[in-house]
Amino acid sequence: MFVYSYLFTIVAILVLIYAIIRYKMHRISLSSAIVLSVAMLFMILFSIFPDASGLFAKLLGISRGLDFVFIAAIVVLLFIIAKLYFIIEDLQRNLDEVVKITALNNEVDE
Repeated sequence: MFVYSYLFTIVAILVLIYAIIRYKMHRISLSSAIVLSVAMLFMILFSIFPDASGLFAKLLGISRGLDFVFIAAIVVLLFIIAKLYFIIEDLQRNLDEVVKITALNNEVDE
């Protein structure tokens, strides 16, 4: 195994443990914990068995294993971006509501 294989495996295990701890502390949702866990398990699988990415690529009709890894990474990143966008939208809606209530309370008090 190459040095990067050991490094990726250790990092993935640490992130996996961190995700489980954060889920148990109710800091992240179940869907986030599942997505992160699956991504880290694939990272461990592909770093220990690099040829496995080629098998997944062939199953999905992609020519090379590295192409599969890049496409999967892009999909995961797009999922994260969409999730963050929805969180920001909810925060904006909550902030608008707080500002509206605060403004109405200040107007009534004066």
